Amino acid sequence: MLILPKEAMSYKQAKKESQLLTKIRIIRAVEKDRFRVKAVAESFDCHRNTVTNLINHFYHNLGDEVREVLLYSSITKVDLKRLAAPLLDIPPVPLNHPKMVEIDQEYELMKMHIQKRVGVDRLSTYLSRLPVEHLPKAFIVNGKPHLPTKGQLKGVYLRNNLKATKVRTKNGERKPLYDYHSLPCFKQLHLDTKAITDAHALPAETYNYFITHQKEIPRYEWNIIDAKSRVRFIAYSYHLTAEFGLRFLILVLQHLRTYLLDPDLEIIIGVDNGVEFASGSDIKLEYLNQVLSPFNATLSPYHPYFDIRKNLIERSHRSDDEEFFIPVGPYLKTASDFLFHAREYTTYWNTLRPHSGIGMDNLTPREKLLSCHLPFVDQILSFPTFIIEHNLPIIRSCTEPLLARARLEELTINLQIRKPGACDLDLKTKIDTVQQFIFLTENAQKVLTEYRLFC
Repeated sequence: MLILPKEAMSYKQAKKESQLLTKIRIIRAVEKDRFRVKAVAESFDCHRNTVTNLINHFYHNLGDEVREVLLYSSITKVDLKRLAAPLLDIPPVPLNHPKMVEIDQEYELMKMHIQKRVGVDRLSTYLSRLPVEHLPKAFIVNGKPHLPTKGQLKGVYLRNNLKATKVRTKNGERKPLYDYHSLPCFKQLHLDTKAITDAHALPAETYNYFITHQKEIPRYEWNIIDAKSRVRFIAYSYHLTAEFGLRFLILVLQHLRTYLLDPDLEIIIGVDNGVEFASGSDIKLEYLNQVLSPFNATLSPYHPYFDIRKNLIERSHRSDDEEFFIPVGPYLKTASDFLFHAREYTTYWNTLRPHSGIGMDNLTPREKLLSCHLPFVDQILSFPTFIIEHNLPIIRSCTEPLLARARLEELTINLQIRKPGACDLDLKTKIDTVQQFIFLTENAQKVLTEYRLFC
């Protein structure tokens, strides 16, 4: 038998150049040229078990016709790669790990990411707030939820190259809406309404459920957010009216002025041009600002076509969909169920949910207020979440004195315009004006006394 010369490169080095070609040369040396396994191993500077294992793989993983071609025919590199592919080494990466999520859990997490396109933190929060009944079966073990940790979620994202959808400017800059460092708490508020039944934001099953339960689930969310701390005051209603918007705003301002110690702090409320607000009318805007003047507050409408100031409150609406309406919505059977979960969500937002926006440093709104050394933080956050129609009588009784005062001021100004010498309304006109408000009919004289004190 001929002596097999030693190869210029070892088996490991030759594999780096061409793995399949090196393996076919070893197989041919043994099976075609009939060299002994030990001689071939010495020639390629590898262990004889390596040669034996390669021969076994050749016979176990390839068919007779393929083996015949690889042993005795001249083939191109393309054909070699196609025919001998089963002989390639398996990457030494472990297929699983004791701390990895299960395969079926990873599949469910990938499905959720396709729907939401959020990062690890958001997906972890979404899973933790999802009711047990709505969790996929993969996350239920012995009837109890078994949720992945953030470390396990990061592994899923790395293995599958999952990324959150982010919108960035062309040059990558992030421009803050305000100078958050110097902006006082509750200096800049934003007021907006959200249609809960929004086909652009909800999955089909959640949207259809809300449509078929409009008598139980409110249709609109009234939302006021503080730009500095992200604190939110939320109410809900079945109808969208200008009265609801004004009375809700008055309630929030009354609540804030009760606990804010700085009466000179001017509160600016950004609003859009919806019918529930000024509707683009200068006359209506002037009247609303007159009503709010006792609070040292002013409405500031957004530009009708473009205004980035509303991005802050619009982003909170997306969070409402992702963290409240979508996961919890299909389980809201009655108005009481809705109100219970809505109050829980408001508490979660204001006290438990960290925010990563500019100026927040992953603090919760409550922690942000405390870091600003604001007094009465818990009292400020005690503003209730309610359904307006269910509480309309008490809301009207709380807000009508202010509206009556604004109406008297308006009539006085009109009188002075018509009659420059006149200085005040007569008593009958005042009483008739105050009695137009349902809850002030029996207390007209008291309201007039308070009005004179204000003046």
